[in-house]
Amino acid sequence: MRHLETIKQSGHKLDAFYLRTLLMHKAAKSFDDLQTVSGVSAPTFQEACYLHGLLDSDRECDVVMSEVALQGMPHMLRQVFVSLLVNCTPADPATFSERHITTLGEYIQFKKNEHKETKQISAGTCNRVLLLLQEMLD
Repeated sequence: MRHLETIKQSGHKLDAFYLRTLLMHKAAKSFDDLQTVSGVSAPTFQEACYLHGLLDSDRECDVVMSEVALQGMPHMLRQVFVSLLVNCTPADPATFSERHITTLGEYIQFKKNEHKETKQISAGTCNRVLLLLQEMLD
């Protein structure tokens, strides 16, 4: 239970994602069992996922972004995006960014167009998103 309390208190959506990924792929009796691979205890759920070979593609990063987009606020989505770029190192960061730039800019575009929905974000909105992401990295 101590891990669940840590996840709940820290509010990290990524921790919950990695825990859920492990639970879907490995039968375990405890959190320590989940984090142990071939006798080696991984310090985090993320590292345990890597040791189990569950995070070999960008698909997992895309799933995280989709989940957070459905339930998170725009700032949270940007935080998760930056965290994925820095910590999970997608195989092709440029393509990963292109796949998610629209989602990252939707709220900005929505506010800019006086709450009218649009299918595509403008170049100005794209630049604004990139500036916000840069500020988070600085």
